[in-house]
Amino acid sequence: MQTKILWPWELPEVLDGIAVIADVWAATTNITTFLTKDTKNLLIVNINNVQKAKNKYRDALTIGESLKLSKNFFDASNYPTEIEKIDVKNKTILYMSNNRSRIIELVFKKKAKRVITVSFTNITSVCEYLDSLKENIYLIPAGEITHTDRKADEDLICTES
Repeated sequence: MQTKILWPWELPEVLDGIAVIADVWAATTNITTFLTKDTKNLLIVNINNVQKAKNKYRDALTIGESLKLSKNFFDASNYPTEIEKIDVKNKTILYMSNNRSRIIELVFKKKAKRVITVSFTNITSVCEYLDSLKENIYLIPAGEITHTDRKADEDLICTES
């Protein structure tokens, strides 16, 4: 069993283990919040499938961010302080994040055995779970601040913790 920290652009063609994605500013913190608030369904969507998902799940809350879609497209932004205030119990959530939706989709395409999201809000339980496994683990700091500055320090710090 090996544990490696790799940025998304460093990942091998096939992930022969578990992918653990950290995006502590918003996405993985929000995913943890949604799950602790007893959502009915949490669907991670992207720019290519979000409209189709909205059409299929008409009562769903669409939460997130986009560089291409207007802010009015979403029921709420992806700011963690806003997510805390939303009643999501027993609701379907369509969640979209500019970068994290893409990274989650990427690791599924690379055939990760499981995909786990980690942030500082759930790091203890994720670490305890990972310690019980005997599989390769890929710790992936997801954040890209900009296209010229690709590494988000807070995501790396979370994966190193």
